[in-house]
Amino acid sequence: MNTITAIEVQKKKKNRYNIFVNDTFKFGVSEDTLIKFRLHKGMVLTDDLEHEILSHNDYQRVYLKGIQYLSYGLRTEKEVYDKLLSLEDVHIPLIENAINQLKKEKYINDTFYVKAFIQNTLATTKKGKHAIIQTLQKKGIDTQLIDEGIEQYYSPDELDTAISVASKYIQKQKKMSKKALLEKTTQHLVQKGYTYAVAKEAVSHVDIAVSKEDELEALYEHADTLYKRYAKSYNGYILKQKLSNALYQKGFSYDDIRAYINDKMENEDDRFIER
Repeated sequence: MNTITAIEVQKKKKNRYNIFVNDTFKFGVSEDTLIKFRLHKGMVLTDDLEHEILSHNDYQRVYLKGIQYLSYGLRTEKEVYDKLLSLEDVHIPLIENAINQLKKEKYINDTFYVKAFIQNTLATTKKGKHAIIQTLQKKGIDTQLIDEGIEQYYSPDELDTAISVASKYIQKQKKMSKKALLEKTTQHLVQKGYTYAVAKEAVSHVDIAVSKEDELEALYEHADTLYKRYAKSYNGYILKQKLSNALYQKGFSYDDIRAYINDKMENEDDRFIER
């Protein structure tokens, strides 16, 4: 006859207990399992009862891991499932049971998650609708929940938000041609999750005031840096072409580029002369 002869608190985990049967260590259980089955010294342990205790104890391990994971912040059902699946010696039915219990207790609520995620994203990053949808899809949210959430909580006009983001981005940029600034601002909006069409329209509504003086100053700064680099290896026509192509790719006009090169030549820079 198998009889519990001792119950000891584990040294490293005070909420877990070691169960000894016939003076030999048998297994460890959580405090919840200990209480649920009223385990005590002198209790007879049948095979069926032991199986039931261990099954519940395994479930508790998975369930409590889910609680712990959720304690760090909101999680989607898929995120919790994937986390529990990474545990050692875990069976799918245990994970499913734990997930269902966590949903009943409102620890997992994908509908609420969508609402919180959209509102927080709009408040902190002003990302576009497309980026929000993609992120929610990666987190395993059902498509219908995403669509309903976007319709209900994505309240601002997307174009107005994109214009605001573009304006702030432009204010921080310096030493750039107007063409390059337009391209970079559009690219920035696309990276923030706005569609290309919305990004282009938003940029068209923003006043990008780059004076001729500022653009020429930016050209000369970039050109001087590139010239120092290319002049080490090239001269004459190749040097002109290398410099011209690099500056043109940065959005500067050929007229301004030629003016820079002519200025260099007028100052008797012999590197533009074929050798």
